[in-house]
Amino acid sequence: MRKPQRIIATGFASPADDFLERPLDLNQLIVKNRTATFFFRYEGDEFKLRGIKEGNILVVDRSIKPASGQLAVIVCGGDFLLRELKFKGKKLHLLSDDAVEDPALCGDFEIWGIVTYVIRKEL
Repeated sequence: MRKPQRIIATGFASPADDFLERPLDLNQLIVKNRTATFFFRYEGDEFKLRGIKEGNILVVDRSIKPASGQLAVIVCGGDFLLRELKFKGKKLHLLSDDAVEDPALCGDFEIWGIVTYVIRKEL
C-alpha cells in the first residue's frame, strides 16, 4: 500500500503571496475628509424609487460645495431632511421622488452636507 503524499513547506514564498490584498477599510474607501464626514441612518420612504430605503446609512461630507443634481442633507425647521438639489438659474428647488419643494416653504434652511455614499444591507 502506498503512503499518502504530504506537502511540506520548504521556506520558499508562495507565488500567491504576490496577489494578496490589504484588508478593506471602509473609512479609507468612502471618507475623503474625516473631520467633515458624518453618518446618518435614513428614515423615510421619499427616495425609495432611487433605492434608498429606511435604515440605509448616508455618508455625508460637509466640505463639498453643493451643486445641482446632488443629494443633500438639509436642515429645515430643526429637522434633517434628504433632498436632491436642483438649481435653475439662481433659484433652488428641493426634490424628493414624489415632490418638488420650494425652499421658501421651509423658512430658514441650511444645506448641511452632501451625500457621497449610501450604504445598505441587501439580503
